[in-house]
Amino acid sequence: MSKLHISLLVALVLLLVWQQCRTLTDSSLVWSVELCHADGKNVHITNLPSDLRAPWDTTFHVEDLEVQVILQPKNNYTAFTARVASVAPKKVFLSLKAHYDPDRYQPFNYNGVVDSAEVFRQSPHDINAWIVNTIAMQAVPVAALKSPDGFEVAVSDAPFRYDNFTTQAFYPLQAVLSLNSGDNADTPGLQPDTSQELNMDYNADKTQKFSPGSVIAHYHKIEAGLDHEFSGIIFHSSATDYKGLRKDISLRAADHFSHGKYSDYFGALSFTSAYYNLRTNDSGKSKYWVVPAVEYGNTQYGRDAFWISTILPAEYASECIKSELAEVNHFAEYPLFAIIWAYRAIHEGFEIDKGLIQRYVDAIEKRAQQNSYYSYWEGDGRLDFQYWGDVIAFEKDDVIAYNQGLFALAIEMADQLGLQVQSDPDAAATIYQEMFNEAYGFVPVSRQKLILSPDALVPDLLAQLYLDRKLLPTAMVQSHFDRMVNHAKTSYGFKIVSSPDGSYLPASMYDVPGYQSQVNREQIPDGSYFRGGSYFLYDNLFLIDAYLHGIEEAEDLLLWRVGLDFEAGATTFETLNTKTGEPWKPNMGWNVAIYSFWRQLVDSGKADQSLFEYVDSIVKNENE
Repeated sequence: MSKLHISLLVALVLLLVWQQCRTLTDSSLVWSVELCHADGKNVHITNLPSDLRAPWDTTFHVEDLEVQVILQPKNNYTAFTARVASVAPKKVFLSLKAHYDPDRYQPFNYNGVVDSAEVFRQSPHDINAWIVNTIAMQAVPVAALKSPDGFEVAVSDAPFRYDNFTTQAFYPLQAVLSLNSGDNADTPGLQPDTSQELNMDYNADKTQKFSPGSVIAHYHKIEAGLDHEFSGIIFHSSATDYKGLRKDISLRAADHFSHGKYSDYFGALSFTSAYYNLRTNDSGKSKYWVVPAVEYGNTQYGRDAFWISTILPAEYASECIKSELAEVNHFAEYPLFAIIWAYRAIHEGFEIDKGLIQRYVDAIEKRAQQNSYYSYWEGDGRLDFQYWGDVIAFEKDDVIAYNQGLFALAIEMADQLGLQVQSDPDAAATIYQEMFNEAYGFVPVSRQKLILSPDALVPDLLAQLYLDRKLLPTAMVQSHFDRMVNHAKTSYGFKIVSSPDGSYLPASMYDVPGYQSQVNREQIPDGSYFRGGSYFLYDNLFLIDAYLHGIEEAEDLLLWRVGLDFEAGATTFETLNTKTGEPWKPNMGWNVAIYSFWRQLVDSGKADQSLFEYVDSIVKNENE
């Protein structure tokens, strides 16, 4: 190597060291630890060292309390832990606070710029708060500051560690923000709805109660033998926008909280999406459960939890299935998923009481007639909300292809587990196959609705993954694939439902005579949500199924479809609008199943790393 090259290399190293030191010793930003008491008194414990690259472990005695603060530098972040102990009973929470120069820094959270006072939360603390609109929330507990040099970021551990009471407070006028392990019930911005029950138009007169959620003060009890600990990570990100910020949050949080298991970006994002959707189970049915996304309050949805649990560590996944088996949930296709999930859990080594599974088998057998599965349940009474696409209505005597395939799979699994079944698994699978429409060459959404959708192939994929068998012959899957690609594919993904020619469905197709579906009650426009929007999960489940049938183009289309979301926002979304490309609901939990299933195929030698490498290339190029 020439002297010139050596000199340039030394200069580059010095520049990088200077950049890191300058960031870490910036006097215009001071991180500190505070102890917050239930009586409203906040006690300053210590400022963190300006250089976060060095290990630090110091104990402070404040009044009759002992507070330990630990910093552990990692490769590109610093892990922090604050622990408080007391002999006498007290109620407290811990806060990691930043005072900053407002001329240099702009506050950000996971959603973007925070330009007014607000406290963000991760839970509405009410299992009937299905949809929350009057409490400020963010998917990941983040407090960040943007400067010309990038972001200074703090991320706390997941809400379930703190009884779901993580909060992130932003006060731009005072130039202060904080990550908190509890809640002082402050609401400086968005004001919560304090009514006891919401009147929501969800065709739900018979069954569902809706509440707006609650903001509740919460301080953790400490006493002799019961400490309180708050932990997370602090790091500098050189990102220039919130998409790059999200990328760095996912990579570092996944590295820390998965103990280094995920290094590719798709894996890191999937893990953090699932991990940060874990909640303490306020229903009491188990220790933990997992919510679909922060927008869905604090309630586990059986179908979503099935998909999300594919990536959760065993100690959490086992609690999620425990909650689902605690009592029979008759809603939509939940009973089918409960059986499939329990079968998977047993084969993963979990101990499951088969008597609890038998209750679900008995429940689905009551809805089956001559091996056909009828999704309508009188206990609910709605003609929509019969399967995952819950905003479209079906007649009571209709058979939904998605549910019929899941029924065949569930009955086969129950039989293999030695449970008592009345239906014939092979006959149920034959009925699923016979739903194929020869004239148009695809499996329609149901017997009575000639609608094209990617979701009809999902049971076939699950059968291949969990039973190593195909429910549908390859010729059928190829034909369905061809029609989807030739007619339902848009620049922004596949339409979740369409006419056989690929056109958006007329409004009447969502209803049945005398009953208006939720799609039309809400006047959802074409291209969005279930009215022809593109779902990351169902598009890619469909494409993976086609891939396992050996269909050419399937893998290339899988890369294309996965890439659309990452290009839109360095994350995955519930849907993309097929007219505009507008994404909706970032960090949608169930999307993690795509990573999990492809990783399963990679690990078994049935696929390679191309998908993961492609995602890495997208997020890398976005930051360059």
